[in-house]
Amino acid sequence: MANLTILDNTSWKQPFVDRKKEFHLWNIPTKIADACSIDDNTYRHINIEFEDTHNINILDSFRITSGRKISFSTKLIDLIKPIILNEPNSFFVAKIINVTRRGKVKDPILTSKSTTINARIGQNKFRKDLINTWNGKCPLTEIDLVDILKASHIKPWAAANDKERLDKYNGILLNPTVDALFDKGFISFKDTGEIIFSNLITTSIKNKLGIQNNIIAIHTNHKPYLEYHRNKILKK
Repeated sequence: MANLTILDNTSWKQPFVDRKKEFHLWNIPTKIADACSIDDNTYRHINIEFEDTHNINILDSFRITSGRKISFSTKLIDLIKPIILNEPNSFFVAKIINVTRRGKVKDPILTSKSTTINARIGQNKFRKDLINTWNGKCPLTEIDLVDILKASHIKPWAAANDKERLDKYNGILLNPTVDALFDKGFISFKDTGEIIFSNLITTSIKNKLGIQNNIIAIHTNHKPYLEYHRNKILKK
């Protein structure tokens, strides 16, 4: 049976073994609770990070209650429950961010949990949709190691509205190097799917990228996003 592991005075590794019913309250180790002056009926900034394969990393303000336990919201429970039940050997790492905060706090200081967690749920769905749409591989390099592939937005998250952020046609599944090039505007795509290189990319760099295909399969619904990327992101 896996045991909770204290990593330092502010963080610990929380295993999921034997978590079959209780998903709401999570113990803070006494050593950490004492070191961080944790009290009930307060809020603390806590980072909850799952294993890399789950792509879940939440920083938010959590309520402390019921004997110095972290209270997870319903939305967060809905997000993590399938992982806990299906992968009991998995874990998350929790870290107290504001270690010296004392006293009662009525309102969370960071972005509301519902906003943060909704965004994370949406991003996970977006990634799954892209994995299905692109058959689990980067269409340019044909790398199919899904764990490292990036769910790359065509129209950036910051510029997109809520619907566009989660639209599977506003994304391409790319390997990390190609994702970085696309994100920074060093490559883009025509409406035909043909790759476009920025003038800043030399022939030498092109030859080192490992690109197997110069054209990718484009759906009509990709085209408005690609037009935005060419006009706003691509470096000329």
